[in-house]
Amino acid sequence: MKTIEKSEIKKIVVRGPDWVGDFVTATPVYRELRKNFPSAKITAIVRNWTKGMLEHCPYVNEIIEYDSRNKSIKYSWELVKKLKKEKYGLAILLSGNYNAALIAWLA
Repeated sequence: MKTIEKSEIKKIVVRGPDWVGDFVTATPVYRELRKNFPSAKITAIVRNWTKGMLEHCPYVNEIIEYDSRNKSIKYSWELVKKLKKEKYGLAILLSGNYNAALIAWLA
């Protein structure tokens, strides 16, 4: 695995947990990322029922709503292409979801 200097990370994508309770306990992650990467663009990938919890979060620049119940390859591939285009330097998975890990790896 390649070592990346902290200063090289300009864009971060975070795949949030799927469930509300898990999501609430994970929200400090965004604050800590902002502290450690003050100028990075932070994008959160969340499900529709957790999106509202981040809409006014000062630590997140962009929210991508993701329906993890949609198992179609086309749907997942569109997200991979979108993420790949952004060239994120760091991906953090707060979900133990295999599909989330695969999407991050492919992107």
